[in-house]
Amino acid sequence: MVPPVARREPATGPNTTVTRRIVERVSEITDEEATELPPLYNAVDPEALGELVDSASNHAQSLKITFTYVGHKVTVDETGAVRVSPIH
Repeated sequence: MVPPVARREPATGPNTTVTRRIVERVSEITDEEATELPPLYNAVDPEALGELVDSASNHAQSLKITFTYVGHKVTVDETGAVRVSPIH
């Protein structure tokens, strides 16, 4: 059986950051409260990640950033879409 891969499209709200979407999605997949997860900055620099996504989006450039967080592979693209899948 292939493990599920979760994908969340970018939120349209002006106050939803890519880092928030990452934490929310991992929280959903792991069935843990977002407040119980380790800080995202242990895996990636949240400010730098947000700036990279914003810059790529504003300049119509391709971007793909992948890192590990709480035993899951997280990939973010230039649109801010977040893909989370378990590490095998």
